[in-house]
Amino acid sequence: MIRLTKEARDVVERAGKEARTIASGSIEAEHILLALAGREGTAAQHILASAGLAHEALLAAIEQEFEQSLASVGVLVGEFDLNAQADSSKGRLGLAASARLVLERALAVAKRRCDNRLEPIHLLLGVLDAKAGTVPRMFALAEVDVADLAQRAEAALPATG
Repeated sequence: MIRLTKEARDVVERAGKEARTIASGSIEAEHILLALAGREGTAAQHILASAGLAHEALLAAIEQEFEQSLASVGVLVGEFDLNAQADSSKGRLGLAASARLVLERALAVAKRRCDNRLEPIHLLLGVLDAKAGTVPRMFALAEVDVADLAQRAEAALPATG
């Protein structure tokens, strides 16, 4: 049985805080990415920062992706008051499909490697493996070499077991 480490659980918990901060109604893959980037001194944070994806840069990329996605369907953000935020301050936020997929992909990596613990670096690999959605669009806008990041994350995985 593969267990989430305390550190990995902390990332998911922090992802909930990240989601609340930007008034999201659920935890998405981008919130997990923000949580990983915000954990100072970790392998995931170093890998992301080295690609120019520090926490603040990711927040800016999320905003840029949001604006560009709306613009692609003819909605200009400047034409609306987006300061009215959803009330996500009460209760526990659920995991959206993109976050559940991150966990599934992270678990698949751990299973493939015969790891018995799921670490934050596994979560990063789960995020990096996304083929559709906000995170891949953010990476494309930022011209990030996702394959290189994934290779570096794989190299940072702990010894199997």
